[in-house]
Amino acid sequence: MAYYQSLKHDARTYPRGRAAPGQAGWIADRLLRLRALLNGQITARRRPDSLIIGSWNIRHFDGGRPRLHESFHYIAEIIDHFDICAVQEVKNIEAIERLMRLLGPSWTYFINDSSGGGRGNHERMAFLYNRNRVSFRHLAGELVLPQDRPARRRADRPHSLLCRLPGGLVPLHPLFGPYRLQRRGRAPPARG
Repeated sequence: MAYYQSLKHDARTYPRGRAAPGQAGWIADRLLRLRALLNGQITARRRPDSLIIGSWNIRHFDGGRPRLHESFHYIAEIIDHFDICAVQEVKNIEAIERLMRLLGPSWTYFINDSSGGGRGNHERMAFLYNRNRVSFRHLAGELVLPQDRPARRRADRPHSLLCRLPGGLVPLHPLFGPYRLQRRGRAPPARG
């Protein structure tokens, strides 16, 4: 369960009260509502032998405009309802470390190297996971598509996906663009 001691103990960042955004009580009330909603939609559906996998493209995390302090609490609360969550577009490792402090000691992460400039936009991919539910066998790899044949997606589909393959997980961050499906239910062919 995510840890929110800072709401109680850091009065400079989170002033006391419930009446206005940014106040400790105001944030706590919204976190409790969010937790109840997520428990009903995600956690309550857990089967004993299941693994709940999430994938979240948090735009320019955290290299764009500064996020509100309370935003990290909401992000941590959502991630805490998964066993493992891939986070795309990580621009700042300190943002992931801040989430780890909120998620607590049962959570950890691994992160890839920066994708560099150009199309990679100096972004990273992080996998945050609950050690009580997930363990790894110390093997990592990556799937690379030829540069002249980038993956495309439809505008009404999620921007980033986490595909579960036998023996592992593959993060996919496809490019926006039109394509036609050859058969319903099949992935689109990669093309340039």
